Amino acid sequence: AADREMATLLKQRAISEAAGGCTAEGGDAGARPLSGAALGLKAAFGGRSLRDVLGLQGSSQSRGRGGSAGCVTGGAGGAGGAGGQQAGAAAGIEQLLGRAPEAQLTLPEAPYRTVAAHKGACCSVATQAPAGHLAASCGTDHVVQMWDMHLVGTGSGPSNTLRGMTAAVNDVAFTSDGVHVIAAGTDKSLYLWDLSTGQTRHILTGHGGPVGSVAVHPTDPRLAMSCGEDRALKLWDLSRGFCARSIPCTKMPNVLACSREGSVLATGHLDGSVCLWDVRQCQKGDSAPIAKCQVHAQLVTSLVATYSDGLLLTASKDNSLALLDFRTMSTVRQLRAPTFTTGTVGSLGKGRCKAAASPTEKYVAAGGDDGGLYVWDLHQDPAAGQKGMGGPCTILRQKIQKRAEPVIAASWSADGATVISADKAGIVSFWSLAGL
Repeated sequence: AADREMATLLKQRAISEAAGGCTAEGGDAGARPLSGAALGLKAAFGGRSLRDVLGLQGSSQSRGRGGSAGCVTGGAGGAGGAGGQQAGAAAGIEQLLGRAPEAQLTLPEAPYRTVAAHKGACCSVATQAPAGHLAASCGTDHVVQMWDMHLVGTGSGPSNTLRGMTAAVNDVAFTSDGVHVIAAGTDKSLYLWDLSTGQTRHILTGHGGPVGSVAVHPTDPRLAMSCGEDRALKLWDLSRGFCARSIPCTKMPNVLACSREGSVLATGHLDGSVCLWDVRQCQKGDSAPIAKCQVHAQLVTSLVATYSDGLLLTASKDNSLALLDFRTMSTVRQLRAPTFTTGTVGSLGKGRCKAAASPTEKYVAAGGDDGGLYVWDLHQDPAAGQKGMGGPCTILRQKIQKRAEPVIAASWSADGATVISADKAGIVSFWSLAGL
């Protein structure tokens, strides 16, 4: 119920911003400038309004009349200039997405909560976006645990346990409206749960082997994608619970991610390459990738689209991470650390992990095989620190007596103030950058 209220609130705010920033006709004469909050939303979502992100009628993609020129203007009558727009954008992001000011966020020395979440290894974690307070973790114990990040600091346990899968749960994700959770399993299926009831809505079958990775469309809550050991990509219609399209791959996909604007699907493969697929062409039955790039020397273990939509974050068993430009398929920055060895879970030669970029793209986090959560500061000079490392790196560790297990997954909260990590012992840790 809380998640539905959050989605409703976001939609109401989007409608209000649209009404304040554009006339019904969308013409220049009656148009009013967008507020700093609206500009912030456009910056946060790659130039698209929240109406576009939530798929509301009347969005810029569906308006029949009134070009964007009448709706998107500079600060008050353009008098603020570019600097004023940027300041308004930053304030807007913080105001409408609830993000803490970046200057107030500092890396912690220890987690504020550590929970034995799973009986076995954790495989993945996910958080609600663009705004939400829930997190999900999955593991080899066949369940998905739900966490309320507003309550976990008080000692609260899981807010719900989602059951039904009959084997290890390899990956988990929230739909773009935050109403459902979808998980991929070794039992060759995907499960879709309704968060308001905790009940299974659909069981998605069709893969011929274990399903290793799942991604959701960022603006259409009805669409999800998955890849499995049957060398197939599948596009799922979540509203009706069936496979809309199956695409064969010539080489084994290990992980996948969808671009933030939803038109490109990226797959990472066992040979260290990344392929890009046009989602619209895939829906029409085209089975050929639109681009290929050799990014790593060994298998790709994680793919994540950054919030700006221009970059793809990859991780590999070659113990490096890379920021890949979607448009040029070139590596913008490579990240390493002297003691970093990628922590993975899964069968030999097909391991996976979950790296993460913070909403402001200041930090990148990835789990290490030594039990540390490695965090790179992308706002620092890449030449700072040791040569060839891509910039300074901070290692976050739990203060425990026993041997630390490999950290498998990481995910940032929508406000950027919390990072969640999960390890191979089934431990989920919550780290606060806001001083909790």
